[in-house]
Amino acid sequence: MTPVETCVSLGCDAKSALRTVAHEGGFTLMELIMVIVVIGLLSSSTVSLFPDHVARVANTRRLAGDIRMAQSLSMSRESGHRILTTSANSYEIRNGSGVTIPGSTVTLSGLVVTGFNVQFDRFGTPYGSTITINVTDTRGTSSVTMRANTGYVTQQ
Repeated sequence: MTPVETCVSLGCDAKSALRTVAHEGGFTLMELIMVIVVIGLLSSSTVSLFPDHVARVANTRRLAGDIRMAQSLSMSRESGHRILTTSANSYEIRNGSGVTIPGSTVTLSGLVVTGFNVQFDRFGTPYGSTITINVTDTRGTSSVTMRANTGYVTQQ
């Protein structure tokens, strides 16, 4: 027997029967708000644990993009370019004459980058062998790998 039939058999009117059905199941607005608040608190505390990781990954992607930029500059200007570290946490792109490209100096605050010097010929082919560049912070290491002969860049 349904709740409406039960209510009607006990002598309830139609409005009471409908109110009984309305309160049968589901959550109150207060219960839903409390669940949303708890989820918000949990997610905010989790996100605050990973800011270093996010910065490291973002800077690793930037480094990979800058390596590709140095390769593109070599091909578009038909002269060798290179990208190299200038300190433990900074690097820059230079043209074939060794002059720094304006705006290409990057400083990675709070991170340490392994030393590297990648040079491309005018066809965008890198000199040397495959190179792996590590970007390290207090919580871990991400890396950028550039393949010999092709200059194909990947990040992990």
